[in-house]
Amino acid sequence: MESIVVKSSNIVDGRESALKMIDDINENIKLRKYSIGILFCAASLDSSELLQTLRDESSIMILGCSSSGEICNDGYLDDSAVLMVLTDDENR
Repeated sequence: MESIVVKSSNIVDGRESALKMIDDINENIKLRKYSIGILFCAASLDSSELLQTLRDESSIMILGCSSSGEICNDGYLDDSAVLMVLTDDENR
């Protein structure tokens, strides 16, 4: 199983942010047969466009949740989204 964490900070446009996250994923990992993403998105943001774009433009099954702050490899972020993707060829 492989994994990657991508982030989008200072989200103004949900679609643009989602497309950037997808580009970051595609540049850094090869998605396998089964991929799942867990989206942590600031509760203060309207995440509907972000989530819809992630679902429409990628083969990753997205699960979402809101949070009061997002933690990633770069530390604590506000008004952002962090997507953790797990991918594998076996359905575990």
